[in-house]
Amino acid sequence: MNLPNFLSLSRILLVHIHVALMYFGLITPFWSAIMPIIIIAVTDKLDGEIARRFGQKTPIGDVLDVVGDRITELVYWIYFTSTGAIPYIIPALFVSRGVLVDGFVGFARSKGYNRMSFTNKGFFHFITASDFGRGASAISKLLAFMALSYGATIGLAISWLALSINLIRAIPVFYKASSEFEF
Repeated sequence: MNLPNFLSLSRILLVHIHVALMYFGLITPFWSAIMPIIIIAVTDKLDGEIARRFGQKTPIGDVLDVVGDRITELVYWIYFTSTGAIPYIIPALFVSRGVLVDGFVGFARSKGYNRMSFTNKGFFHFITASDFGRGASAISKLLAFMALSYGATIGLAISWLALSINLIRAIPVFYKASSEFEF
C-alpha cells in the first residue's frame, strides 16, 4: 500500500476515533475543534500532493480519496445530528447528494469521462471542480465541524451554508448527467 492510500484510509479511522472521543467526553472542546483540521485538511491535502508529486496516483487511490471524503463528512454530520446540534435533514441531504453525485460521476467514468472532466467547461467547472468551488465546499464543512465540535451556536448556521454550497455544486453534475445520458 502506498502512502497516499494509507493516508486516505487513516482519515477514515481517525474520524471514528475522534467522534468516539467526543461521544465519551474524553477530549476537551479545544481539541474537539482542532481535530477536524488535522484529520480532514492535513490528510486530504497530503494524500493528493504525495500521489501527484511522487507518481503514486492509482485508480484505487482515486476511489479511496472520494470514499474517505464521504465517510469523514457523513460520520461528522451523523454524530452532530445524534447530539442534537443539527437537524436530521442536513445529513439526509448530504447523503442523498453524495450518493447521487458519486453515482452519476461513476457512471460518467464508465463512459470515458474522468472525475474532473465530467463538468469541465466554464461555469460548471468553476462550481464543481475549480479550486474555488472545491475550496468553498471543504472550508465550509471544516468550519461547521470545528464550530459544532466546540459547541458554538454558529455551527448550525455554518452547517446550512455548507449544505447550500454542496447542493449548488451538485446542480451541474445533475444537469450534465441528464443532458448527456438517457434517463
